[in-house]
Amino acid sequence: MPEAGKLLVRPDTPGPYPAMLLLPALGAPSVDHLDAPAKHLMSVLAQGGIASLRVDPPPARGVADLLESYRAHADALAAEPDVSSVFLFGHSLGGVLAPLVARDMPLGGVAVYGAPSKRWCEALSEGARRQLALAGLPLEDVEREARRAAELYRRLLREGRSEVPELADCIAARDLDGDELFGASLALWRELDALDLQSAWREVRAPVLALRGEHDWIVALDDHERIASWAQRGEALVVAGIDHDMQVHPSRRASFAQRGRGQLSDRLGRALSAWALCA
Repeated sequence: MPEAGKLLVRPDTPGPYPAMLLLPALGAPSVDHLDAPAKHLMSVLAQGGIASLRVDPPPARGVADLLESYRAHADALAAEPDVSSVFLFGHSLGGVLAPLVARDMPLGGVAVYGAPSKRWCEALSEGARRQLALAGLPLEDVEREARRAAELYRRLLREGRSEVPELADCIAARDLDGDELFGASLALWRELDALDLQSAWREVRAPVLALRGEHDWIVALDDHERIASWAQRGEALVVAGIDHDMQVHPSRRASFAQRGRGQLSDRLGRALSAWALCA
């Protein structure tokens, strides 16, 4: 019976084989309720000769707790008798944490998908502008609401305020619920905003693969390229046709309008498998 909060999927072929520890996005479902794209990714990795381990984040979910938990799981994965090397795969928030998890660890490589490269406040502000435009607002409304979103995030994350009454009616404030933003505590967002991602990536000694989905509207078009340029041994790759949620859509606008209703794809899993086997 699988251990609670953990799911390890192995290839059908005998080991030794590489294994990937999957660092999930913010708000990703638990292992017991894993969504179809995550299950499909693990299946495609197994078909490509790569084991994968998905774990639930610890309850506290502060940055230190997350790093400690993921490092412990990476060590445990390396101790598996059939595992030849351990890779990290960070999706979105998991990609932000990946270089910090990787610090001083003997890894085969670090791959990230849909990972922001800028400080959290800037990433949220730029993301708000993209999403307002995709929602079809008039240009003047996009500009006004983007400015208000940037100010809201600055006051919440940089000034440490828990509420901003004068911006309570802006569109971005709809994601604010008490002391939570997008379902996570403002304390976590502030910790993330304080991270020096450029320095963290420059300390990663293992090969790095930074990926972006062609129709990902969560991250900037050049986030993956920036991460790859910071790494000592970095490579950037765009995966055709898929969005932030690893699903196929015909365009970014279609992904935005029909989020979560795309088709499953083998493209990301195949790209990861091919890279890990050659790293």
